[in-house]
Amino acid sequence: MINLLRQNRIQVLTFWLSQRQNAFIQSIKTVVIIVCAWFVLGEYDQNAQLLGTFVAGFLSILRVGRDKKQQFLTIICSALAMIVSSGLALQFYQAPWLSNGVFIVLVFVAFYLRRFGGRFFIPPLFVLMLYIIVLLLPHPPILNLWQGIVLAVCIVLFFTFMIWPIDDRKQLNTNMQLLFKLSTEVIDAFIAMPCESLVEGKKCQQEADDFCRVKKRAAQAFEAEHQRFIKVVLQLRKENANLVNECLFLDKDPLLEQFYDFHYRMTKTLSMLFESCHQLIEADGLNKQIQIDTIRVANALLLVLTLSRISRMRVSLVHMQQFKREYEYFSRYPFEIDLSQPESIHIFNFSLSMKRLIENFELWETRLDE
Repeated sequence: MINLLRQNRIQVLTFWLSQRQNAFIQSIKTVVIIVCAWFVLGEYDQNAQLLGTFVAGFLSILRVGRDKKQQFLTIICSALAMIVSSGLALQFYQAPWLSNGVFIVLVFVAFYLRRFGGRFFIPPLFVLMLYIIVLLLPHPPILNLWQGIVLAVCIVLFFTFMIWPIDDRKQLNTNMQLLFKLSTEVIDAFIAMPCESLVEGKKCQQEADDFCRVKKRAAQAFEAEHQRFIKVVLQLRKENANLVNECLFLDKDPLLEQFYDFHYRMTKTLSMLFESCHQLIEADGLNKQIQIDTIRVANALLLVLTLSRISRMRVSLVHMQQFKREYEYFSRYPFEIDLSQPESIHIFNFSLSMKRLIENFELWETRLDE
């Protein structure tokens, strides 16, 4: 029991880190950049140290752009705007009415630029904040101030592109991997259900009681995995929607939209499949052939989900032909089925879910070939 709880804790911790890997890396990177900027700039000037650390902290959280080139341009342009705003603050340091007028203009520009997309959402606010900070400090030498900003930018560029490059779109890959992994665990729990045929011809009541206990434990294990799947995929769905909205706020990305759509379709179809599996587990009186054939199809799907590779918003599917052959055989219903019984509806739902999965896989492969 202790080992089981320890294993579940490890799984929960691993899942938590997988969901928040970018945020975790970003937090560490920001702290390291601020500390490095503080100690490096401390060799020059106290004001340059303070303002340079602020600039390094601001720029360290800017990851706006599709690729490294666009992210680099965002950081450089933001740094140039900060140099200009700090220069204006020092230029009008002794003229409050001019500095207040520049402040009003910067506020207008910062909020007006937000209408042009995510790249103009946060950086103008940082420029405005730096302008306010410079006004509140004692009059620093402008050369030391700019030197501190330039060194801060160099530190940010080094850690951003050399040490910890971050791409939020990689989180979509991680979420798809989590979806496949959780699905394999639910399917494993379904396959582990004991077959009714194993108790045919029981010799004593003890064997029947042992079988009932085994079946109950297996059903509880499946129910736990099923509930965990439902809880997690809802979180993944929410995170994917937030990531896609942030990325598409910058510009259109067909591959990103296709990958997001594929994840959404897979989530809905797998949820429908596992619900039908749950109904089959609770159903009584399923004959031997039905159980064998459903497990055969589930094993073929398990092979596809386990061995498929997910990288750079692409899913490389394997063993699809075997999965299709198993489903084609199952869809002909080679076993005896009574349409007047509720179990027949569960079997139909199971078959329909498998069919939808194959359609989703084929649709994804078609889009990759385009």
